[in-house]
Amino acid sequence: MRRFRAFSIRTKFILAFIINSIFIGSIILILMYIMLNKGLDRIENYYLENEYHSVQSAINNELDILLRNAKDGAYWDDIYNYATAPNDAWAKSNVTDWIPKNFGIDLILIFDVKDNLIYQYGNFEEFQIGMDSSSRPLIKSAVKSKEIRGLSSTSKGLAYVAGSPIMRTDESGPRNGTYLYAKLINKARLEKIKNLTGMDLSIINKIEVVNSTAVGYIDRPKSLNDIYNNLKDKQSHKFNIYKPNYQSAFVYSILKDIDGKDIGMLEVIRPRKTIPLVRDFFIQSSIWIFIFVILATLLTILAITGFILKPIGVLKKTIGEIQRTKNTLTRAVVNSEDEIGILAKEFNNMLDTLNKSQNDLIETQNNLIKAERMSALAELAMGTVHQINNPLSIVMGRVQMLQRLLIYKASIPMPDLDRDLKVIEEQTQRAVQITNSLLRYAAPITFRFERCAINKLLKDTIGLIKKQFEEENINIAENLKTNLPYVEYCDHRQMQDVFMNIITNARQAMPGGGKLEISTDYDEKEDMVYIKLTDNGCGIPGEHMDKLFTPFFSTRADGNGLGLAISYNIVKGHRGKIEVESKLGVGSVFIVKLPAGQKPGEKV
Repeated sequence: MRRFRAFSIRTKFILAFIINSIFIGSIILILMYIMLNKGLDRIENYYLENEYHSVQSAINNELDILLRNAKDGAYWDDIYNYATAPNDAWAKSNVTDWIPKNFGIDLILIFDVKDNLIYQYGNFEEFQIGMDSSSRPLIKSAVKSKEIRGLSSTSKGLAYVAGSPIMRTDESGPRNGTYLYAKLINKARLEKIKNLTGMDLSIINKIEVVNSTAVGYIDRPKSLNDIYNNLKDKQSHKFNIYKPNYQSAFVYSILKDIDGKDIGMLEVIRPRKTIPLVRDFFIQSSIWIFIFVILATLLTILAITGFILKPIGVLKKTIGEIQRTKNTLTRAVVNSEDEIGILAKEFNNMLDTLNKSQNDLIETQNNLIKAERMSALAELAMGTVHQINNPLSIVMGRVQMLQRLLIYKASIPMPDLDRDLKVIEEQTQRAVQITNSLLRYAAPITFRFERCAINKLLKDTIGLIKKQFEEENINIAENLKTNLPYVEYCDHRQMQDVFMNIITNARQAMPGGGKLEISTDYDEKEDMVYIKLTDNGCGIPGEHMDKLFTPFFSTRADGNGLGLAISYNIVKGHRGKIEVESKLGVGSVFIVKLPAGQKPGEKV
């Protein structure tokens, strides 16, 4: 997410468009693919249904032909006479030797008017037709109606069966028996239907294939028994369609005999070569169209974003130039009249207002600086006069007294003379010290930076005042952090003066003894070394906290008020900070923060 935020607007726009296009395009392609599949399935089902019906029509046509042949024989006067008076010689020459050869009949049966079998050609028992009329459903059907046709189950598979009552050619006279034809549905007869319809088909006796025109391995969708049971459970469905793969589609329907009993299934097999080709063509075409649309739209987006981002780039360049050169007189030149053009004009107006405000601010700051300088100069002069006035007054008083004594030639005892001269010397030194401190505060500080181990510097400083602290009953506790980073740029002498100044103030705040704790730490986030000095002295009143680093501010009568002011400037010259926390009657905490690796300026 952070990397995305760092991208340019154009990159974000393009990435968002690509992601959005891929997402929406994928959804559209998926929906189109689903709709294509449904559409192809419907089209394929439509053709499968038509082709299945064409196979059924071909089977019915075979039955119609067989029935027509059977009626032609049954309505032949010679057959009518044969049924009345059977003649084996006539039957052999006119039926046995001629009809099977010319019409491809596998079984011929002739029954007399009493349903007695009087002629048989072919294996009668293979067709599972009994000898008595009670077990002859075909014959009974032929008796009830003028004609019958349909399928029958045999030991060798299914057969076409057709029968007709024996009548005279002119259909006069009573029925004189039953004439029956049967043809086994073998592979050759299935091939005939395949040639007519162009479809592979199989005859199945419920659980296994009896005959089939399909060559090679056929990957059927499930077991034949399951297909049969499924069809049987859904009697409202005339046929079921299965599509187990992209190679073949299967249509199944239950075959029934003349009495309506299930005797097997018809399987129609259709190759699905065109379906995967259409689907693959759609997928490939869709991918290329999708890529083309993305590229075309991407180029359009690049062109549009160019018009949009170009003036934005002008604004960005102007802002960067202002940041680099600090010249607020620079202006963004955008010639468009749209929202970005209006934004550029408002930006230029803002710069004009900013320039005016900046000029006013500079003028005000200059006036304030002059006023502050005058105020600081007056305060500094007053402080200097106040600090130097006392020792000079004392010196003047002693000198005037000596002058009077000399005028009157009075004798001056040597002890008194030595005392007065000593007072003059001390007060003069005090005035010189004040003057030196003032010069040190006012003059620029020159630093000599080098790598410094703060813990060692603190220990050296403590060593200088340890004896004096012991004499005044002040305990020093050291809590220095191990592995403390070096301060790369540090002036040892100046920083030792800072620590010495703070420690001296702490000693003066504990006249009756106490405890001073000195600790160090490191803040990795800020890369700062912390030096913390904590005393349990008298504390600093709250109203004095804001004046601690002000020149000449001191709560002691003998203090000059420049120690902390000078220390503040030294720490500031190291790019550091000095903070104070104090509570009256509890003690004070001075915290010095120095950068571990930042290089400060040479002078402040």
